[in-house]
Order: sequence, then C-alpha cells, then structure tokens
Amino acid sequence: MIQFCLDDKRPFGVVLIRSGVAEGGPVADPYEVGCVAEIVEVERLEDGRLLLMTVGTERFRILSLNHDRAYLMGTMEDFPFAAETEQALAQAANRLLPLVAEYLRILADTGHVEFDSDQMPTDPEDLIFLAAAAIQVDAEQNRRFWKRQSHQRTQRTDKNLPARAEIHASDAQRRPGHFLAQLA
Repeated sequence: MIQFCLDDKRPFGVVLIRSGVAEGGPVADPYEVGCVAEIVEVERLEDGRLLLMTVGTERFRILSLNHDRAYLMGTMEDFPFAAETEQALAQAANRLLPLVAEYLRILADTGHVEFDSDQMPTDPEDLIFLAAAAIQVDAEQNRRFWKRQSHQRTQRTDKNLPARAEIHASDAQRRPGHFLAQLA
C-alpha cells in the first residue's frame, strides 16, 4: 500500500480499528471517521523497511469498504468540522491555552518531552490539534474526541489536564519506553 501511495503521490487514510487486526488476523473493522495522512518524508532502511513521516490533513467519513486487496480501500467523503465564529474559537482557545501549557510544562519536567512555551500555537485550531496530540488518552477517548463535529469540544476538554499530566509523568518515570511524546 505504501509503495502504491509513493508511486502515485497519494495520501492514505488512518482509521482506528474497532475490531480485528491490521495484518495477519481477523479482518479489520474500522470506525467510520479517520484522517487523511500525506507522506512528507521517506527513509528506506537497508532491510527494505521504510521510515515514514506523515502529516494529517483532514478528516473523512467512510461510506463503504473494499476488502479485495491485502489492505482496506474504501469510498469516503470529507468530514470537516462545523463552522464556528472566530470569536467562539478564540474564547475556547483562551480557556484551553493555560491548561495545555501547564500540562506540557509538567511533562517537560519529567525530562521525557521538550517544551518551549514560546512555541505554543497562537492559532485556536492549531492549539486544539496540539492538545489532542499531546494529551495521553486511550484510543477510544481520542476517537470520540475527533468524531465530534465542533471545535466547541474544547469546552468539554478535561479541566484536570495538569493533574492528568502528573499521573502520566509519574508513569513515564517508571516506564520511559512506554511514554513517548513528540511535539513539533
């Protein structure tokens, strides 16, 4: 699949699996909402494997699936966020900014994440995406977050982010290999 995407300069879809597995087992049954991933960098390893860097660009909703290849293909439609006023986004971002900054500061104090507060996004949408990427939640919580139509989700974002960060930082100190975060 990746070679097909590279040859044709095509993106691919990333979707959380509801049941089954990605390879070598029961056929994957994905959730209905996913993200388009564009390949921005490829490194070929000597053993034939690839290291990929991708960027998520937009959400989509699966309309139908095709199981006739070694990987899933399907028909999808764009699934953009509902339009909101600049003022509503700015207000939500103003509430979210101190929570995310404190969360990242606590994680940085563990030494497992680099964080420069001067690099915090000023664009409300970018801040929402940073928060979603940085917050350590299980896959199902993350799926529910991204499935929501509105950026107003920031109003429902966990107000205990700093406390949650302390729990994750404690876990990171016990199992550093389990705790990975990259903020770019």
